[in-house]
Amino acid sequence: ANTYTELKANTFAKENYGFAGWAKTSDATSGKYDDKERVKFSEAAITLYAVWKENPVITFNGNGGSTSSGETTTTQSMPYGVSTALNENPFTKAGSTFIGWHTSANGTYAQYKDKESISIYADKIFYAVWKDDIVLTFNANGGDGSDFTKTVAYDAASSSYKFTVPENTFTRAGYVFMGWGNHTNSTYVSYKAGESASASENKTLYAIWAKESVTVTFDPNTENGGSGTPFTENLLLNTTTLKYEGTLPANTFTNSNGNFVGWCRYKKPDS
Repeated sequence: ANTYTELKANTFAKENYGFAGWAKTSDATSGKYDDKERVKFSEAAITLYAVWKENPVITFNGNGGSTSSGETTTTQSMPYGVSTALNENPFTKAGSTFIGWHTSANGTYAQYKDKESISIYADKIFYAVWKDDIVLTFNANGGDGSDFTKTVAYDAASSSYKFTVPENTFTRAGYVFMGWGNHTNSTYVSYKAGESASASENKTLYAIWAKESVTVTFDPNTENGGSGTPFTENLLLNTTTLKYEGTLPANTFTNSNGNFVGWCRYKKPDS
């Protein structure tokens, strides 16, 4: 008496009910003392009555999805207040990926993951949360060929839409395909063919083209005394270095004012 002592662990069971603690009266609807709680009584003798709560039921709602047999809801009885793994999601939805459960039909994120262990004390309805597939459109952007699309499913593990960037199927005379950009006038390659990438929404990717070669004109610079006929050379695109490369030609021009020392992109003023 008057000494704090730990109650013995509950050893009783009641079918379809969960133990909710101890009370001093048999008609109590809620427990006054928890299992194995440290308590102190002044009475010389006392009887504690087990309080039982009916096991709650979770109703899983497909929220637009259904089972292989066409059911749109399933149920799971959960032991009252005992952490228990949720049943594996049985629903599928065409064009969507399941990411978890929410207590609202309009939930956009998962409050509970598939097969997560949880404790509940009352009946619940869990609604499946779906992420719809996105569609990527690949545009020829001046090339020859029909635009094509790629459907990408949501990847729950990475919380993103992961995909492998497709190879180019277009052609464009006199141009080399470099990769895909986010705009028609993109010059920066945002997505390279064959690499792993991710997106967050429906979008159009545009082919980025570079000329196969550029024409360089060699001028005698007559304003500074040079003479001869201008001529051209083509430099080819090196797709590795992304530079136009070639061997500079031998000079064929003459200048009575001095000797040839090289080429420049600008006219050299008189000295």
